[in-house]
Amino acid sequence: MKKLLLAGVSAAVLLTAAPALAQSNDSTITQPGNANQATVEQTGSAATSTINQTSNDNRALVRQAGAGASSNIQQTGADTVFNPNNVAEVNQTGDSDSVINQSGQAASANVEQNGDGNSSTVNQSGLLAVTGRTGELGPLNYDSTGVKQTGDDNRSFIEQKGGSTAQVVQDSSLAALGNQSDVFQGTGNGQAYVSQIGGDNTSWINQQTSACCGNPTAVATVSQVGDSYLGNIEQAIDSAGSHAGIIQAGFSNESFIVQSGQTAAGAGSTASSNQSGDDNFSRIEQTANGNSADVTQDGDLNQSRIFQTGSGNTANVDQLSNGNTSLITQSGTGSVANVTQN
Repeated sequence: MKKLLLAGVSAAVLLTAAPALAQSNDSTITQPGNANQATVEQTGSAATSTINQTSNDNRALVRQAGAGASSNIQQTGADTVFNPNNVAEVNQTGDSDSVINQSGQAASANVEQNGDGNSSTVNQSGLLAVTGRTGELGPLNYDSTGVKQTGDDNRSFIEQKGGSTAQVVQDSSLAALGNQSDVFQGTGNGQAYVSQIGGDNTSWINQQTSACCGNPTAVATVSQVGDSYLGNIEQAIDSAGSHAGIIQAGFSNESFIVQSGQTAAGAGSTASSNQSGDDNFSRIEQTANGNSADVTQDGDLNQSRIFQTGSGNTANVDQLSNGNTSLITQSGTGSVANVTQN
């Protein structure tokens, strides 16, 4: 096992007697082999860190404080059950960029960014990864990605293959500058959880699940608090079930949930959208067996559309007060529709 610790301080601090010198704060680490550890700590503006680790059981930690920081972590591991996982963690303060690419089983990534205009990209392509935060062990069958962004105008993109779990938390203090989260999960048990606080937030979740892992189930939850936001969940399922839920509170809300493709006997889809206040719009489309949809919109200019095709359909829509409109179309066996508008 090889350990490497680099601490970077900006040249402007070290060379106060020579202000004409350009500030340089770059770090590049390449580690082949197993059980490597790399830690990079940088203070100052325009810091860059690049870490390349090959093989298995590697650890990479980057801490950067300063505007314009950039972190790039590449971890390549074997995609077999018997190899330990690679772990990457990034902590940035200031307007920063983070890119993490991981291959191999049991990959784990965590990104924490504080400041405005941050960008985080996580790509995980391995199967049978471990769920939980960085360094924690959990049940097999899951990737684990945690992204936490505090500030305005932040962007998070997560792409995972294999049974995966993605967790995104974005907290924006200004209504005018919102955050955006995109999660794409393919092939396996997918779980995506997105929480956004503030104004003008956007969340997209796309889950493609096939019957690769027994009876896979896709689970997606989006929670948005603030004003002028959009939440969207799309699940294409060839499996035993799926779950989707969107909760929005306040002002110009929009919500989309699309679930399709459940082919297993007795498969069940559930969708729920809860919007409270102001210009709410919700659309739920479910195709295949065992569908259930629940939409509650409380107040103001509400619209709701539910389309369900297949067997065992149930739809419940509650819109209370103000220009409410509801359309429910159900085809198949055992369809039940309940709409209450006051």
